[in-house]
Amino acid sequence: MKSSVSLYVLATCLAAITAAQCGLADAGAALNFNSVVDRVVAAIRQNVSAYKLNPYHINDVNETFDFAQQHGRLYSYHGRLHGIESLYRKGDAEVASQDGLATVTASLGFRELTYALDFRADVGDLGGPGKVRGDIRLLNVDIALLADVSNSSDVTAALRSFRPSGEWEVTFDFEDTPMATKLLEALVYPITAHVKVTLSDVLGHEVADIANSTIRQLRVDMSRP
Repeated sequence: MKSSVSLYVLATCLAAITAAQCGLADAGAALNFNSVVDRVVAAIRQNVSAYKLNPYHINDVNETFDFAQQHGRLYSYHGRLHGIESLYRKGDAEVASQDGLATVTASLGFRELTYALDFRADVGDLGGPGKVRGDIRLLNVDIALLADVSNSSDVTAALRSFRPSGEWEVTFDFEDTPMATKLLEALVYPITAHVKVTLSDVLGHEVADIANSTIRQLRVDMSRP
């Protein structure tokens, strides 16, 4: 039978019998799975510099865009993404357990996530250089790990998923950019779309790698008070 509880703790009863035998709804207050998620978050924050994630380089862009029935050219460069180290856990983790395996899930967020880049846009006789910066808002990251709780004195875990979620948005503020308003409006989509692709990529690869490495090293003794 499958049961779900808040992950503040799993297991006084698991010291004597398995979760499947005991039933997670009756588990005591010995193990705080929130702290497990927090250890992963702390490792990500501590490894931001080692993985060269602060600032994270946004790849240069050279692509076309449409404006006033013409094809323009957009070049972006010197892109920087700041704030990955502001990752934090939002609310309590949750767990679902069956047959000695527990799936731990939690939602993560960023306290402050920003970007900035330089660009040049040309379309006909219009265009020129410019700068843009903005915030990434409402971005959540869903993390899930699979824990083997069949041996209460040696619980091991592995990363199951780590992916962006939510209706997140990228704001923009053009600076020192003397361009026609309509032209700037035409640049919003290609610029913000590129920022979203970059952020999804770094979360799905570099940051997920840190999370996976940390989780693989976790060993938790659930039989200890």
